[in-house]
Amino acid sequence: MKTEMIGIVGTGNIGACMVTLSIGNGLRTIVVVHSEQGKQRCMKIVEENFADLKAYGLVTDENIEAAMKLLKITFNYEELQMADFILEATSENLKVKKEVYENIERVCSDDTIIASSTSSITADELAGLARVKERLVAAHPFQPAHLLPLVELVGSKFSSEKAIEKAGEVLEKLKRKVVTLHKDIPGFIVNRLAQAMFRESLYMIEQGAATVADIGSFSGDYCIGNDADHYQ
Repeated sequence: MKTEMIGIVGTGNIGACMVTLSIGNGLRTIVVVHSEQGKQRCMKIVEENFADLKAYGLVTDENIEAAMKLLKITFNYEELQMADFILEATSENLKVKKEVYENIERVCSDDTIIASSTSSITADELAGLARVKERLVAAHPFQPAHLLPLVELVGSKFSSEKAIEKAGEVLEKLKRKVVTLHKDIPGFIVNRLAQAMFRESLYMIEQGAATVADIGSFSGDYCIGNDADHYQ
């Protein structure tokens, strides 16, 4: 799949960090916002991300200037017409997501892949909100999304193999480490493992085997992942 343009809907940390990742990898990126506040928040996070990368010597001013030229922020869904792949990174609210999908499907072709960054809603639930269910998948990144490479890719019972394959290709083009689930399960992989660790940690504290500080010292060094947005 030749990706010419990526669309992003959602201007929280995940959305803005995915913007950073997309334009940083040389892809034209259209971001749809719903308020001036959302627009300003997105720009602020993107600029701060690049400033941090520059401070560590990972990008130059020239790199940043070139990347920012690839970014367009708009209030109009019509701007997404030419997008090959659209990431929906809105709040974990089915009503909100349904409205977003309706707007996307109103202006985009049926071949455009829609991927949700959800960490708590199953792919099957998401597919139930869309008109063209075959092209919708879940693509769950981890925070900060422009730095941590892991993405859990999950298809629903409706998702076509073509949609899953294309989504994986786009994510790999963004230099992500893609783990494709064979079955749509609540919480996907990492959050389920993290919750198991959390439950065991509570048990050890309750049993007096370790203190909160003890557990914290281990989790800081050895935790398999942290999806901060999931717990906010």
